[in-house]
Amino acid sequence: QRGGGAPLLSFSCLDATMTESLSDHIKRRAAVIAERVELELTVAGTEYAPLERAIFKSTKNNTKAPKEKHIIMLQRSISDGEYSKTVLKMLVRRLKEVGQERISSGSLAAGIKTISVWHRCINSGDKAFLSLSAQYAHLIEAPPGN
Repeated sequence: QRGGGAPLLSFSCLDATMTESLSDHIKRRAAVIAERVELELTVAGTEYAPLERAIFKSTKNNTKAPKEKHIIMLQRSISDGEYSKTVLKMLVRRLKEVGQERISSGSLAAGIKTISVWHRCINSGDKAFLSLSAQYAHLIEAPPGN
C-alpha cells in the first residue's frame, strides 16, 4: 500500500483460471532456471563452454526463433577446423537428447530448432563441415515404415 490507499496488487480478484496460469508460469520459469543451472554445472570451466551455451540457447525448448548471435558464434567456430567436429557432435547429441524426451510441443520445437541450426551451419559455406555432416545424415532420415 502507498500512503494508506488501495493495495498495489490484490490476489483476491484473481479467478481460478488466472491462478492456474500463474501456477503454470511459475512452473515454466522454474524449469528454465533448472535448465540453466544444469547447463552451467555441466559446462562451467570446460574448454567448450561457450559452444555448449550457444547450442543450448539456440535450441531451447520454446517456440522462439534462435538468436542470431548464437548462430553466428557457431558458424564462426565451424570455420575453424578444430571446432567444426565439436560443433557437429554437440548438435548430434542435442538431437538425440530431444529425441529421447517424451513427445511434447517443447521437445518438438527443440528438435526442429536443432535441425534448423544444423542447416544454418551447413549453409555457412564450410566444406569440411558439409562433408562431416554427410556422415550423420542418417540421424534426420525418417524411420522405415511398418
